[in-house]
Formats: sequence, structure tokens, C-alpha cells
Amino acid sequence: MYSTSGIPGASPERLIISSIYLTFALQALSQSHTIELSEFVYMSASSRWVCSTYAFHLTVILRVTDLEMDFLKRRVQRAGERIDLTAKEFTLLELLMRRQGEVLPRSLIASQVWDMNFDSDTNVIEVAVRRLRAKVDDNFTPKLIRTVRGMGYVLEEPEST
Repeated sequence: MYSTSGIPGASPERLIISSIYLTFALQALSQSHTIELSEFVYMSASSRWVCSTYAFHLTVILRVTDLEMDFLKRRVQRAGERIDLTAKEFTLLELLMRRQGEVLPRSLIASQVWDMNFDSDTNVIEVAVRRLRAKVDDNFTPKLIRTVRGMGYVLEEPEST
């Protein structure tokens, strides 16, 4: 099953339905009336129709210069060239792209990508970043992934000089 935003088993369609349910429930609470079963059934049928009708139009794409990540298709492209990534590399790149320009410490990367507490004796993160750079940066300019000594890693557009 597709994983969205770190929520296992949550497809984009399920997230849309969940947000529709939540919106409806909050509106009902704000109006201080209870949701009757008939309203809930109607809302459920309506949200399923919306998702089945419009879900194919849903695209989630992040771009940094010529690097593009499509979350629904699980594809990465740089300068129009497709880049094949492992699941961990995809998750690492997603984290870096979502927090573009922000220096991410190794401990944060370890907890977000590998669900582990950071151990300073391991070089798992350095190896993963090196492999990601080999695929995303080595054959392209400008280089997007930088090491900030003593701090961590950052993905950002280089400053124009």
C-alpha cells in the first residue's frame, strides 16, 4: 500500500475522505448539533464519489531547481532524466525537499528515515547521503545537497554569485 506523509497505509484518497469527515464533524460541533446517521451516510457516499471522480487529478509534486519529486507516482527526475531510488533514498530525499533550505541534523534524519535513535558510532546516514548524492547530484549542476560541518545536511538552491 502507498504511504503518504509517513502514515502507513494512508492513500491520498483515504486522506481526502478523512479530511472530509473531519471537516463535517467539526462543522457539526461548531454548530452545536449532533450528526444524525442519515447525514453521516450521505456524507460518506458524497466523499467516496468526490474521491472516485477527482482522485486521478490529485498530484503532489515538489520541485527544487530542476529536481522534481512526484509522490503519487513515486518518481524522481532531474533535468528531465528519471532517477531510480530505493525506498530509504526516496524517504531521505523527501525529507530534505520538504524542509528545503533547513539544516537537518543527523539525529533528525535518523529518527525520521530509519525510526532509530541516533548512534554516533554508525555511518548509516553518511553512506545513505553519499548514495543519494551519487544519483541526484553527481551528474548534474548545480549541486543541491550540501554538508554543513558539525551540523548536518541541507538541500537548497545554490546562491547566485
